[in-house]
Amino acid sequence: MFGKDRRKQKVLQEGNQQDASAISQNVDESAEILPRRPFTCVKIPGRGFGMVANRDIKKGELILEEKPILTLAPIDVDNNAGEQHVTVAGIMKQYNMLSRSDQNKIKQLHSVSEPKTILGIIQANSFVRGVISEESVLCIESSRFNHSCRQNVSHGYVAEKDVERIVACRDVKEGEELLTCYAPPFDSYSSRQAVLRCHYGFECDCVVCAAPPEERKQNDKLREQFKMLDKRIPEVGSLNPKEGLGLVADALRILEKLDLQLAPLLEHHYYDGFQLAKGCGQMTRAKLFAKKAAEAVAICEGETTKHKKLLSYSKNPSLHINGT
Repeated sequence: MFGKDRRKQKVLQEGNQQDASAISQNVDESAEILPRRPFTCVKIPGRGFGMVANRDIKKGELILEEKPILTLAPIDVDNNAGEQHVTVAGIMKQYNMLSRSDQNKIKQLHSVSEPKTILGIIQANSFVRGVISEESVLCIESSRFNHSCRQNVSHGYVAEKDVERIVACRDVKEGEELLTCYAPPFDSYSSRQAVLRCHYGFECDCVVCAAPPEERKQNDKLREQFKMLDKRIPEVGSLNPKEGLGLVADALRILEKLDLQLAPLLEHHYYDGFQLAKGCGQMTRAKLFAKKAAEAVAICEGETTKHKKLLSYSKNPSLHINGT
């Protein structure tokens, strides 16, 4: 589930030459002057621009809500790969409708291609528009957050508000760089490095990836266990809710061990716990899971319809019918 939130829509590589010239025109290479927020966009040695906390930030605090500057829908099919892509013409049509100022903001972002192209920029910086969406979005400020496998911020698209929302997933000290995760968080070390090399052109040397081999091996083992549990919970829970509850508890323990207690992940498993506890007739426990799920949604989405529903379930679990 969570991995889909971070996957990037592929774009056609053809057409890079036709938009390369657009990059060289009217580009201001200086950092953007951002509104006063708990971060500042600065030059990071060896990493381009990045976001740094300009004050202490508490876990769960909202850092940024940003509306997309471009929305990209896959409308073409690569018959060889059987995959959908965003066409060059579709991208450039939207891009050319933007103001010169917004075009320049896009041009300043990192590109996976050399020379820098609009397509290369979008491939490096677009986010999927929700878990099951085939669309992707480009957000200027959200794209400035660099990568770490031990992230201190998490992000997600909130369809109800049409915003990319970034929140702190751990306490952050003033002067610390704000980092999200570009790779599927539960992939192994080697798989994460392969994704980063292929799609972003770098290898990660964060504290997780730079750990001694034996420590990395144990870390990989926990991530694999979590993926297996995530798959088994609905399968087992549909037949035996009580056993499914035990698997939810195991998954939450692994998240704690990995120090990956991200609000979207917690919401997902708290909601599983709520449904399974309700299925077992454990209403007190169901209420607690629903309350925790609501708290997690409030962090990663704000006060949305989902948040209100979960709050109502925390008071009266019987309001939840057939997975709604």
